[in-house]
Amino acid sequence: MVERINSQAEALGITHPKLRRGTAIINQHTLTYVLINLRALQRIRQAAAEVRPTMSDETRRAA
Repeated sequence: MVERINSQAEALGITHPKLRRGTAIINQHTLTYVLINLRALQRIRQAAAEVRPTMSDETRRAA
């Protein structure tokens, strides 16, 4: 799982600077997860928006 997160972070251009403090590392990881989740949500919403017009066209034809 970590490897996928790291590859997604690299794709977003998030590099891992050398952090020494535990809180700094936790904050960096939190930011990474939030950005990845926002991108996933954006892809889901975009896919749903593409499906909606198609469904309404089919509904019009049936009526």
